[in-house]
Amino acid sequence: MAAEKFHFLIVGVPLSPLHNCISIGQELCLRGHNVTVMSFADRGRQKVAKYAPKCKLNYLSLGELPVSDDKEEELVRQMLTSNSTLLQMSFMMQNFMTPYFDQLQVGVSKALKSGLVTLS
Repeated sequence: MAAEKFHFLIVGVPLSPLHNCISIGQELCLRGHNVTVMSFADRGRQKVAKYAPKCKLNYLSLGELPVSDDKEEELVRQMLTSNSTLLQMSFMMQNFMTPYFDQLQVGVSKALKSGLVTLS
């Protein structure tokens, strides 16, 4: 009896927490499952290639980075002007992560509505 093949969708911003998810996706792929990663721009594609070298995962781009590399550097510099972890976290969530999460929701909704990705 053949094992059932499943389809997995990994969605995330192209930052460090995505690495572990991609590694899990690689393990699922090596076991014969279909794995698709949705993230942003070429940065997301590079993370998929780097952290899943043994098995090719599908990749769907959600568009350009919501926060450019230059803006990201500027935000980090601004954040570091405070010694308060609470202020730093609040600042980065509001100015850095919120644009990612907003675009994540929009991009995934578009992909689902267009039929690029289906849920079963």
